[in-house]
This record gives sequence, structure tokens and C-alpha cells, in this order.
Amino acid sequence: MRGQSERVGVNIAYSAYSSRRTGCQELFLTRPVDLDTLRQEFDGIRSRQDSTHTIVTPDSTLNQTQEYFERGSAPGCKAGLRFLVVTADGKLQPCSMQFKRYELHEQKRMVEEFTEHNQCDECYVAIRSNLDKTFPQILARTLRVTSPSIRATAGTAPAEIVRTEPRP
Repeated sequence: MRGQSERVGVNIAYSAYSSRRTGCQELFLTRPVDLDTLRQEFDGIRSRQDSTHTIVTPDSTLNQTQEYFERGSAPGCKAGLRFLVVTADGKLQPCSMQFKRYELHEQKRMVEEFTEHNQCDECYVAIRSNLDKTFPQILARTLRVTSPSIRATAGTAPAEIVRTEPRP
């Protein structure tokens, strides 16, 4: 797949299956044999990562995604604060799988009503996995991707800097 994506000039990003989205728990990896296969596949992905950054999913995301399946959950979701959805009609949703909508100027209210009480641990999709990083991790990954000669030690993160907290 990597060779094909390089030929057509696209990147590859991996994201976890979420039974929250589909309602189909049978496809969630829980059996030891499935978890072993996942580990092997992630090892294969890691072996194909290189300085071309065709595969944009960082190791830390692969590790955390593996932990998500092994634990069966990903606690600590900050939907509405670390990320949110702006719908086609200009409304805010804290998450693509939480359907209460807010007006554009109501992010603070959304955080108070939803994020501060959110106990959902049922996904580890790409947007969440890329933003469940500390600022040093995001910065280190950005420096490593944009300036390969810089050696970052703070961990890995997505290939772009994003505003992760609302401005006061």
C-alpha cells in the first residue's frame, strides 16, 4: 500500500475501528489471536515508516491504539475541548459520535455541559489519537517531520501544530 500511495502522492494515516460509530461490537478486537495479529501488523507499519513520512501515523499513536484494543477502552476523552466537529450547517458538536449541537459562539457552554462530564471511552479514532498528545509531543513530532536534522526527545505527535485549548 505504501508504494502505491507514494506513486499517487498521498499519505497514509491509520485510525482505530470504533463500535461506538457502528454499533457492532463483534468487530472490536478482543480475542488474543486478533490482538496478536494487530501487534504484528503495527510492527509491519513501523518497519515501513521512514523519512518520506508517507505513513503519517506516529509510533505513539500506534502504541496508544494498540493499548486501546488491549484495554477495551480509551478513558480521558476531551471532545469539545481538544477537538470538535463543525457541521455543514455551522453548528458545533463535541464529537462526531455525540449528536447534541451548539451554536458557534457556545463552545464554552459545550465544554461545561459535555466535556466536563464526558465519561465516553469507546473510541480512539484519528482525530482523538492525534490530539491526545502533550504540547511537547506535538512540537517534537513537528520538528522531526519538518526538520529531520533536529533531534527531538519529547515523544511523537501529529505532523502539524494545532491549537489544543480554547483561547480565553
